Amino acid sequence: MPVFNSLNVFLLIYIVDGEGQLIYEDGVIQLTKGSSIMVPANMGEYTIQGKIEAIVTYINRDLNNQLGVLKR
Repeated sequence: MPVFNSLNVFLLIYIVDGEGQLIYEDGVIQLTKGSSIMVPANMGEYTIQGKIEAIVTYINRDLNNQLGVLKR
């Protein structure tokens, strides 16, 4: 089972199909079709068990800098 480590940005995960669990140091989050979760940038290591199809999105800060996005 792969172990993931948080990136420097948060992730938004939308479960398209299937079910499983996201397991991390402080607990377990159930993943089911149609659900969505936000993985904070400081979550640390976590694993995903089960069989899921998901869409994962995040903000690429370098791309934002290239596009001239305002920072406030």
